[in-house]
Amino acid sequence: MQDEHYVRPARQYSSWSLPGYLAPNKNLPYGPILWGHLWAGCASASVVTFLTALIATLFVRGVLHIPVFDGRQQASAHVTGGYLALCLALATVAAAAVLTLLLKAVPRPLMFFESITALVAILVALTPFVTDSPQNVKIASALVYLVLGLEIMLLLSGAAQAVLAQVMRIKVIPPSSEAG
Repeated sequence: MQDEHYVRPARQYSSWSLPGYLAPNKNLPYGPILWGHLWAGCASASVVTFLTALIATLFVRGVLHIPVFDGRQQASAHVTGGYLALCLALATVAAAAVLTLLLKAVPRPLMFFESITALVAILVALTPFVTDSPQNVKIASALVYLVLGLEIMLLLSGAAQAVLAQVMRIKVIPPSSEAG
């Protein structure tokens, strides 16, 4: 006998799958993915990465006195704090678009999203090493790029997990005291 507060999930998950994947079908009994909430989280992540890029640039240049992104790099690669912040805000929006596509198309989208963004962050972090800048500038630039890339991954993954958790909420029958 089931309690009237219990809602049966529409599909069963095997023990090896994560309860994070839902097809974005509006006819599912537990509701659609809340795309507006996801994109609000993505916009917030974009603002956070913008500000973090400014802070990271000021910290490395002002406190550590390392001329990050110095002029010895190619002219198109010469980066100021504001330019880096703007590029990272746009990169966050692009990553959010990739996340949206993965949520609509693939099983275990968060695993794929985190793998893709981690690899892109590593790739971008390695780019200073192909320049003729001093070693301390290369290392500082790579660390800034890596930290900011991983920040994008963590913020967007967290936003997606929160949205998916809202969709996955079901009411469960509490254990009865008469079990025996």
